[in-house]
Amino acid sequence: MERVLTERVSADEAQNGVALEVRRMGALLLRIPRRYRRVLVLREIEGLGIDRISDRLGRPERGVRKDLAHAYALLTRHLLSSR
Repeated sequence: MERVLTERVSADEAQNGVALEVRRMGALLLRIPRRYRRVLVLREIEGLGIDRISDRLGRPERGVRKDLAHAYALLTRHLLSSR
């Protein structure tokens, strides 16, 4: 175990690890219904604020906040169940 913690990771190994995590997150996102996935992507990947998401989707900010909270809950549940 100590050897694993102290060894330097090669660039290829690091890139493969990142690629694996990106694929894993993509698969988890696909398990979330589109309505919730959409607000999560706009917030976390595109970096939009609640007001901008609301404008883009033509929905009230309160509804966007509610959907975002639900998306986080679903993502957390899927993350915990995939361990």
